[in-house]
Amino acid sequence: MIYCPHCRKPSAKNTGPCPHCGQLLAPEPPPEAVPAPEDVSSLDLDGSPGEFEIPTSSEAESIIENALNEDVPEMVQDAAPSPSDKKASHMGEESVDFGDDEVGTLEVQSIAPPPVAVHDIRKQEREATEMELQELAGYGKPDEGTVGDVVYAIRVWFRKRELVEMQAEAKNRTEAAGRRLRKARADLGRAAKKGGFEDDRHLASFWTRLKEAEARLADVSNQRLSKESQHKDKLDALENEARTLEQEIAPVRAEEEAALESLKRLRTDQKRTEARLKRIEIEIRNIEQLVSQSRAKLQNPALPPDEKGRLTSQLEEQEERKPAVAEEIRSRKEELERFNTPIAEAETRLAQLRQHISEQMGKASLKREESSRIAMSLTKEMGSFETQMKNVEDMVEEAWAAAGDKFFNLNYAVPEIEDLRTSILQAATEDRNAIRQAGMLAEAVRRYDRDAFGRGRKVLISAAVVLVFLAAFGIYFIFHGAA
Repeated sequence: MIYCPHCRKPSAKNTGPCPHCGQLLAPEPPPEAVPAPEDVSSLDLDGSPGEFEIPTSSEAESIIENALNEDVPEMVQDAAPSPSDKKASHMGEESVDFGDDEVGTLEVQSIAPPPVAVHDIRKQEREATEMELQELAGYGKPDEGTVGDVVYAIRVWFRKRELVEMQAEAKNRTEAAGRRLRKARADLGRAAKKGGFEDDRHLASFWTRLKEAEARLADVSNQRLSKESQHKDKLDALENEARTLEQEIAPVRAEEEAALESLKRLRTDQKRTEARLKRIEIEIRNIEQLVSQSRAKLQNPALPPDEKGRLTSQLEEQEERKPAVAEEIRSRKEELERFNTPIAEAETRLAQLRQHISEQMGKASLKREESSRIAMSLTKEMGSFETQMKNVEDMVEEAWAAAGDKFFNLNYAVPEIEDLRTSILQAATEDRNAIRQAGMLAEAVRRYDRDAFGRGRKVLISAAVVLVFLAAFGIYFIFHGAA
């Protein structure tokens, strides 16, 4: 096994193209070193067995172990480029600059892949045994007999509810672990692109996919902004129209208040005139009553002369007042009639102003209702765009994660981002564990004796039916038996 002088990755072949970068591992042997066809036909294929000895299995394992235990870091260090050189060669004959002056140059070293604890991974990812599933399910075994079936059915019913809740929690943990793993891979992909690997031919298709996803995201975002802008223009126009109508209503409201105030004054004066007229009418009724009483008393022949003179004087006085009071009544009635025209005009003017205000308010209300409908439509469309944005953002994140996963598998040794590789390993472990736990719970839910559970459930249902029947019979007996 040798390491490619171009991409610094291990290869099982010593000559020919590198399986990773495609460059030649070593110069091809000269043409004269290749035997001619006639020479090949003259080879002795029946030589002694010792010339082509096949190693035993133990010897083969020893050879593989010695090859794996070679001092790879020392070999790599000799072949690594000088730290003073700003460019690292990892894509063939051309030298590529990884990064700009601000970020710095990421030096790619070729090191052996990190040790993998195969035993631990197999232990984590191995299928759960029947005993583990039974212990996780916790249903236990049914006892013999009908009572055992009933107890088992009750126990399964309660335990199954707990397992379903645990399964829902495990599903949430699995989704969260998957999101963390995707984010870790996406972070590595961003770091790889920022570190100057955007020209790596192994990642070219991933960068293309990422560019397409980002273009799609920009397109959806632009559509969303355009639609939002169009609706915003309509909403602003309607709001301006409604505000203009309301501003036109303001002076009309002032006129309405003035007309209402004038009408109130006219009605107040009218009521005062009516009150004065009523008082005068009462006064003339009193005068007529006194005159009538005085005349009736003067008809008495036994009336003393002094009393007769007083009544005669009173009668004359009232008769003299009566024409003046009658004239005042007539004047008050004329004054009262003069209020009818201005009050009617004021009422008509007030009604016209209020009608105008109502029409303007109706127009403004229609504008605002239309604005509300457009706003609701915009909310629905924005919700649809948000869904599209979320889906496309997920596509972009998946593209970053795919690029990061590919970069992780390329196993380029970049010290500056080794912590991201560690994060991916940890997130992948958490994801595997979460998936395994969720799968075990999903399988554990079904690990109960269906026959025993069915028998116990039938007994419980029968018992419930009997209890309901007895309760109904008891209620019927209580209400009808007593009667």
